[in-house]
Amino acid sequence: MADDKELLIRIRADIRQSLDELKKVSAEISNTDKASKGASRSVDGLGSSTTKAGRDTEQLVRAQRDAARSSNLLRDAVASVASAVTAVKIGALIKDSALLAANVQTLDVVLAIVGRNAGYTQGQMQLYTEQVKAMGITSRVAASSVIRMTQAQFDLGKASELARVAQDAAVVGNINSSEAFDQLLHGIVSLQPEILRNIGIVVNLENEYLKFSKQTDRTVESLNGHEKQQIALNAVLREGESLSGTYTASLDTVGKKLGTMARLSETASEELGKLFQPAFGWLVDEASTAVNMLAEELRGLNAVLGTSGIEKYSLEKVDSEIARVSKRLDE
Repeated sequence: MADDKELLIRIRADIRQSLDELKKVSAEISNTDKASKGASRSVDGLGSSTTKAGRDTEQLVRAQRDAARSSNLLRDAVASVASAVTAVKIGALIKDSALLAANVQTLDVVLAIVGRNAGYTQGQMQLYTEQVKAMGITSRVAASSVIRMTQAQFDLGKASELARVAQDAAVVGNINSSEAFDQLLHGIVSLQPEILRNIGIVVNLENEYLKFSKQTDRTVESLNGHEKQQIALNAVLREGESLSGTYTASLDTVGKKLGTMARLSETASEELGKLFQPAFGWLVDEASTAVNMLAEELRGLNAVLGTSGIEKYSLEKVDSEIARVSKRLDE
């Protein structure tokens, strides 16, 4: 927390200094311009006054020196502003990266617990996740998707197959593979074919339910939600075959390369965030401790005041309690 405050103070000081220097630059340039114009006019009348020409020549030299000084001031001002902006951007990048890595870390914990409850070992859950990631899916989406498939009681062996379909569907939908995989799974679990249609997977779920019921000698009405989801998953995998090869054919296009950049950037950000996880965790712990202390002290203050609130005590009593709380928090 202290480091963040120091960084903010330094950035503000740099920006303030930059503004001051830019004002100096403006003044110096104005003086230089006046001096140069005066010297120019004097040179035009050189024949009428040798002494005046000499003075104006010296003025021109001073103007040149002023111009050089202005250039240095401008350079320093620009460098100062650039330094402040860079510090802000680096700080924001580290914060976002740390949050992303923390999110992925939390998902890994949930992945293990959900898998254990469904009868899978942690190693198996990690393997299914890695298989999905191998299809160009980010760690965050891969983990969350395997969790959702486990909760829906899907065969996790089909996770990588669905990710492969997502690669082709991403090209049709003009999005990256991670977004396509997330949309595919959402459309399947929620039984919304319009979501699937947006990325090139056209299935008629009502027809699929009817075909399944005839094959199993049942009625559509007897199908439960889980069975319908399984039917939707199989239909999407089957329909995905019609897009097979789209992803491979698009690999050399600029558009696809730009789409891939999103995944690469998130992966790099996650790795950067892992470096700062210990420090980030410490900051979160310190902030939590401070908030808990504040809550404890406020409970004590409420106990002193009682149900009647501040009306029962003088303002001096309330002030002394607040001062005591502030002193403890500063310690």
